[in-house]
Amino acid sequence: MPESGDLSLAIIGAGSIGTRHLSNLEFIGKNRVVAVCDADDGQAAKMAARAGSRVYAAVDEMFDTERSLDAVLICVP
Repeated sequence: MPESGDLSLAIIGAGSIGTRHLSNLEFIGKNRVVAVCDADDGQAAKMAARAGSRVYAAVDEMFDTERSLDAVLICVP
């Protein structure tokens, strides 16, 4: 965990479940959503803009790039 105590998180799935989880994370605080991954580029971009994070269309690309994640929220049906 970083010295600041914030968790570095990624969200897979930018639909309604992912959006609800992002709202909860914003409420809780002490975290940074650094990556959003979804096959729907528009939905992923919308969520990433809200979170100030990077967008990925493929999970393997996200994991190859984001080497310091503390946790991943999988928000897909």
